[in-house]
Order: sequence, then structure tokens, then C-alpha cells
Amino acid sequence: MMGRWTIIIGLWLVLFNTLAFSAEDTTKEDPYSAEALAMINAKLTIAERNLTTWQKNRDIKALEELILQSTQHEQNAQTCITDNEKQKTQLDESLKSLGDQQSAEDVALRQKRNELSRQLQVTTKRISQCKLISLRAGTLQKSARDIIQQDLKERLFAQQTSLFSSLQNIIFNPSLIQTEVKNLVVLFNNMPIEWGALRYALAYGLVGGMLGGFWLYYRSRRLAQNAQTLEIGSPTFVAVWTSSMRFMPFILFALFIYLYLSYYSVGHKLIQYISLYFLLALISYAIMRAPLSTGVTIDGFTPLSKSERIHTHFYVKLLAFSGFIGLIINSKLVNSLDSHLINLTRIALGTILGLAVIALMWRLSKHFILVQRMRLQWLTIISLLIGIGALWLGYRNFAEFLFSGMLGTLFILMLLWLLQHIPNELCDGLDTGKTAWQRDLRNKLDVKTGQLFPGLIWVRLAIAITLNSLALLLLLRIWGVSEQNIILLLNKLLNGIQIGEITLEPIRLLSGVLVAGLLISFSQFFKKYLSESWLKRTNLSHGARDAMTTISGYIGIILAVIIGLSIAGLKFQNLAIIAGALSVGIGFGLQNVVNNFVSGLILLFERPIRRGDWIRVGTAEGYVKDISIRSTTIQDFDRADIIVPNSELISGRVTNLFLNDSYGRVIIPLRVAYGTDIEKLMALLVSLTQDHSDIINNQIDMRPQALFRSFGESALNFELRFFIRNVEQKNQVTSHMLVAIEKAFRKNNIIIPYPQYVVHPMGGTNTTNMAPAGIEVTS
Repeated sequence: MMGRWTIIIGLWLVLFNTLAFSAEDTTKEDPYSAEALAMINAKLTIAERNLTTWQKNRDIKALEELILQSTQHEQNAQTCITDNEKQKTQLDESLKSLGDQQSAEDVALRQKRNELSRQLQVTTKRISQCKLISLRAGTLQKSARDIIQQDLKERLFAQQTSLFSSLQNIIFNPSLIQTEVKNLVVLFNNMPIEWGALRYALAYGLVGGMLGGFWLYYRSRRLAQNAQTLEIGSPTFVAVWTSSMRFMPFILFALFIYLYLSYYSVGHKLIQYISLYFLLALISYAIMRAPLSTGVTIDGFTPLSKSERIHTHFYVKLLAFSGFIGLIINSKLVNSLDSHLINLTRIALGTILGLAVIALMWRLSKHFILVQRMRLQWLTIISLLIGIGALWLGYRNFAEFLFSGMLGTLFILMLLWLLQHIPNELCDGLDTGKTAWQRDLRNKLDVKTGQLFPGLIWVRLAIAITLNSLALLLLLRIWGVSEQNIILLLNKLLNGIQIGEITLEPIRLLSGVLVAGLLISFSQFFKKYLSESWLKRTNLSHGARDAMTTISGYIGIILAVIIGLSIAGLKFQNLAIIAGALSVGIGFGLQNVVNNFVSGLILLFERPIRRGDWIRVGTAEGYVKDISIRSTTIQDFDRADIIVPNSELISGRVTNLFLNDSYGRVIIPLRVAYGTDIEKLMALLVSLTQDHSDIINNQIDMRPQALFRSFGESALNFELRFFIRNVEQKNQVTSHMLVAIEKAFRKNNIIIPYPQYVVHPMGGTNTTNMAPAGIEVTS
């Protein structure tokens, strides 16, 4: 168990090297040549000979390496079979195209036929060799896996001395205790220790502790000034950072000692393992202590009371102490003694450790929402109780497997929970603008209040996938999956999974989706910057700027999709098939969509309407709010949005009041009584327009006019016509002019007559009445 973390770190280094050299130059020798295939067969022959030896010696590491190599050989053989079968099919078709062999055929044709026949024989032989390699490699894999599984089963369920057997021996032989204690004392006295090197290690540790103390003092002063800002940004980060700083002197003390012991031997390896244990225990305790601290509020965790914190810290310390004593008891040094006392001590420590973890999980389950949802406390309790029972019955290896697996799982899940909270809290702060730097960033990118920060969904998704993938791989390694199997799994994910004739590459597909999403979000920022910064410095009209902004946004989306597809591994020569399928879809069901799409392009380039124009389309009237590829949004005067397909704007009749300018004509109908001086009235109406600044008076073709329209039944009908500079002010200007006309009519004694109507009462008497203006009366 002690070298497990070193193996995990080495595993990630192997993964890094695999990714770093994935783009290596492929100009290599033919991997399917006769020499290469013969070399692979020779390696398989050697492996088959060594398999029996490795099985006898229980060399699990060699068997796992054999599985990795044979899997690679099998994959290469399958690729060889696929490629050469395609080549064989092409050669067969080429020979058939030459026809049957004739006695008197051309020399060049005969040479070509012989060359194709020779290549066909070589290809057929190569296919047979690759099939043989695939069969041998698969057989080796199966044999090695069977041996490893059988060895694992035997080791896990190998029964050793049980609790009851050790108690029976000690009870019936009391002198055995004294003998075993003496043997243990002699064992530790004879343990090889280089005391001089150990003193140097302690000196290095003291230097690290002093550096940690200075760091704690310096950062505490800085954190006192910035704690509030950091806490608003990420309370989890502040809690972890504060807790880690408090333990920094102890962590650096243990780290410096471990680093020294890694390069210089001080005797037995147990001392180095003890230093590593203290280092990992201190780091784990500092991390676990973060959500348990006072004054910390983390989403998904209910703070503990004072008494609960005291009990929790007690169980954590008991767990750490039990683990330390257990490390010594389970070391190779102590295991060399066949002692019933040591066995009882081991069982007691395992029981204490298991019960401490159970008590700790039971208390914390009431505060962690995630633990409650996953029912993790019950899984932990059941697993550890089974482990304690196995330990009592003598199945020590199985108990250690359960204990190490559960403790590692709980630590990984705790670390994953904290690491996911930090970026989520920062992203939530960007969405709402909690801190000053987050508000400044939102302002620079012109993200409006209440609007979510664009693109963060893809950042959240990428972080979640990365953290959960790493946690899953670590959990697989903790629960006994070999590093070779994990490397094979990663190779499968990197190189793809063959499903029929399709190669599914999950990592490339996921990377393509994430990159496309991030680039699409970035294109929206670029479009906004282009519209509000660069285009404002040009002489382009407002409509042209809007058109360029919209087109640049769609170009950015198209480029993002193309880049995402290329990263996902889509071969663009296959787009012809997609284009054919789309053409069928367009012909049957997408005609309107394509029609609107083309109409949208026409609107963007020809610009008969622009954003902000006042238009009338059928019964819809209002301002153009947005022009997209498929449709145009019109906001009417009630501030309701009307979605109009672009094809209607191209094929139908559209009235644009702002196409060339913002001028508009206003017509005010008037009625005056018979006997009114017509010339005086017309001059008065025209003069009223001279006093309004929004009415155009200085252009000949737009001068105000007063027109005598007709003789009415009870009045003379006139119209006052004039143009205004901004048609959006039509209602306001009309209202102002009506007020001015009413005042002028009262001042000049001009009467607006009421409509007259005749009422025929039942008695036959005619009565003439007047009705107010604007009321229509029907007989």
C-alpha cells in the first residue's frame, strides 16, 4: 500500500507522455513487413516460455506488463488484418479488370499481371501471419488475466490466524506474551538506523518548519486584509487556504524530512514510510479541516456545532493515531515475527480504525447533503463492518483491501467535492458579479446586470469532466485495478473504440464539443467588441455596421463548428454524404427553412430594412428589433415582439418609413362652418406650422399646405398637410398642432360646426338638434 501513490503519480506521467507525443511524426518503417512480424512472433514465443515461470513465482508485475504488450500486439495485428484485407480486395479487382490470361498477350500486360499476383500472394501471407499473431496475443492475455485473478482470489481469501485462535493461545500460554514482547524489543533494537543521517533529516525538517512559520506569518497579515473579498469570491478556497496555512509549518517540516529520506538512506525503509505517512496525514487533515472550521459557509454543507466539532476532531485524531500504529504493525519488519500478540494488536487497531471511520461518517452525514443523497454513510458502515468481521476471522488481506479502498474512496470524494466547489463558486460570482474584480470583468465584456456570463457553461462542463475523470481513475487504482489496465483504458479512449466500420473516439468527440462551445462563446465577445469598438470608428452607416456585426457572428459560429468537427476527428471528405442527406431533407421538409435562410442573407447584404427601422408588414407595424438568418423581430408600439419569417419580408409588401430618411407626412382633417373666410383660414393654418421646429418649412417640395377638400352637409372640409423631420414624433407633433389650431380658432371666432340631424317624433313634429363633433348619427 505504501508505494501505491507513487504508482499513481507515475501513471499520470505516462499519460502525459502519451498525450505529448501523440502528434509524433508517422514517417516510420512498414510495421507489417516480414521482419517486423517475425520479431513480434519471436517476442510472443519468449513470453509463452516465461509465462509458466511468472506463474510459479507469482510475478504479478511481469504478468501485467505481459497483458499490456500482448494487447498492443493484438491491436496492431487487427489493424494489419483490416488494412491488408482492403489491399487484397483492391488487388483482386485489379486482376479481374485485366481479364483472363491469354497465350499471346502483351509483354507489359503479362508483367503487370505477374506483379499483381505476386503482391496478392504477399498480402495473403501477411494476413495469415497477422491472424496468427492476434490469436497468440489473445491467448497470452487470457492466460495472464486468469493467473492474476486466481492469485488475487487466493491472496484476498487466504485465512491467517484469527482473533479467537490468538486469544486461545495467549490464555492457555501466558508466558507467550513475555516472549513475544522480548522478541519485538530485540527486533526494534536491531533495526538498522543511520543516526547521523536521521539527525540531518530532522535538521532539514526544522528548516522547513521555520520557512512554514515565516510563510504563515506573512500570509496571515495579507489574508486579514483580503479575506472578505476572497470569501465572497470562493468561501471554499478561503477555508482550504486558511486551514492549509495553519498547518504549513508542520507540512513543510514533514515534507523536507521525506525529501531528504528519499535521496539519503537512514537504514530501514520503515522510517521513510513513517515520514511519508505524516506528510499525507497532515495534508489530509488540513484539507478535511477546511469545511469543519468555524465561520465557514459552504454550499451543500451545514456547519457543525461546537460540541460536534470537538467530537469530530477527536475521531479524526484517533483515526490518524490508529493508522500510524497500524503502519508500524503491518510493516515488513514486524510481519517477519509470527506473533499472536502482534496479531491481536493488529486486530484491535483495525477495529478501532473501522469504528472511528464509522462514527465520523455517521456524524458528518447529517451535514453533507452529498453524503445523504448517495447514502454513502450506509455503504461505508456496511463495508467497514464486513472488514472488521473479516479481520476477526483471520482474513487479513481482505480486510486491508476493504479498509484501504473505503478510506481512499472517502478521501478522493472529499477532495473532489472541495475542488468542484472552488470553480463553481468563482463561476457563480462571475454570473452575479459578487466581487470587485468580477464586476470589472463583466463591465469590460459588457455583460448586463442579471445576464449570465457567456461561455461559463462550457468552462463548468470542462472542469467537471476533468475532475470526475481523474477521480474515477484514482478510484479504480485504489480498488485494485492495475496500472496496465488503466493505461489500456486510456489508450482505448485516446485511440478510439472500433464499432463495426466506425471508430468512436470519446476524448476527441468531447474535446471537439468543448472547443466548439468555447469558441462560439468567444465569437459572441468578438462580435460585441467589433460592433462597439472597431466599427464605430468607420464611416459605415448604422445598418451596414449591424449587417457586418451579424455576419461576423455567424462566421465565428461556422468557424467554431468546423474547428470543433476537425478536433472531433470528422473527415471532411465525408461531408459529401452529409450534404447529400441534407439535400434530400431540404427537398422534402426544409424548403421554408432554406427559403428564410437565403432571404436573411439578402436582407443582410441588400439591407432594404435595418435594425431600428419603422416598418409595416401586413397587419404588423413597429420597429425592427433584430434581423437574424431565419427571421426578423419587430417590436410594436405596445412593446410586444412579432416574429416575421424573412421570406415574407422579401416576397411580400413592406413599408419602410426609415429607408432613405426619417421624414414623414402628417395630415390633419378640419371642418369649419359655412360663411368662414376661406383664404383667411388657409393662411392661418399655414402660419401655425411656421412656429413648430419639427415641421419642415424650408424645402419647396415639402412646404406645409392647407387644402379645401369638399363641401360637407353641415361644414366646409379642409386638410392641413405638412412634413416633419422625424416620423417617430408624428403623434406628438399632431397633438401640439391640434392644440394650436383650437386656440387660433377661438381667437379668430372660427366655428367648428356640429353635425345636424333631424328627429321625427311620434307626433310628426320636425325637430332639428345639434350633435357634438365626432359623433356619427344614423337615421
